[in-house]
Amino acid sequence: MRTGNQTGKITGSSSNTNNLINEHHDAVRCEKCGSVQIVGGQRGFSAGLAFLGGVFFTLLGTLLGQAIGGPTITMFFMLFGLILGFSGNSELINSCMKCGHKWRPRLRKKKK
Repeated sequence: MRTGNQTGKITGSSSNTNNLINEHHDAVRCEKCGSVQIVGGQRGFSAGLAFLGGVFFTLLGTLLGQAIGGPTITMFFMLFGLILGFSGNSELINSCMKCGHKWRPRLRKKKK
């Protein structure tokens, strides 16, 4: 049951429309595709950095272990290399939901 004047027209002031446009103008945009559908999160564990750190420090620990003596030094350096994978895990990362591009946020310059 319809009552009143229902013509399907959207009524409202133009200032509401301008506010919506201004919100998207000031929004964070994807550097690659320009989308405003951005999600922020933390970086997490880096398996590549952990692998490289593990290899490097295992070799270093092996050399020092042979020079000083004892496998304990080798295990210590290997563990230290694997812990490197957690370095930087508190950094913020922006991700675009449209294209999947990821980047570190930076501060914008203030407009005069």
